[in-house]
Amino acid sequence: MNLGTWASRHGAPPRRELIDLEIDRNRGRIVKTTRDGVLVEFDTANDAVHCAIDVQSGIQRREPASLKIVCVFVHSYIRTFITM
Repeated sequence: MNLGTWASRHGAPPRRELIDLEIDRNRGRIVKTTRDGVLVEFDTANDAVHCAIDVQSGIQRREPASLKIVCVFVHSYIRTFITM
């Protein structure tokens, strides 16, 4: 059963609810979701790092015995606008 089928029967998984909450709280925008990941855009790298820390801390609080690893990658780029 894929995540979409599971979610349609049971609602969003608890971990995903936490992730969505932290993304909103840290002013992020979901660009794309995959079966086991989320691509999120933030205005600043600082917001992205704070969101990653909040998600990791929240998972540790909710699942203290869990040994699952949550990987977070932060990529920074500069938008350049050229006007003529």
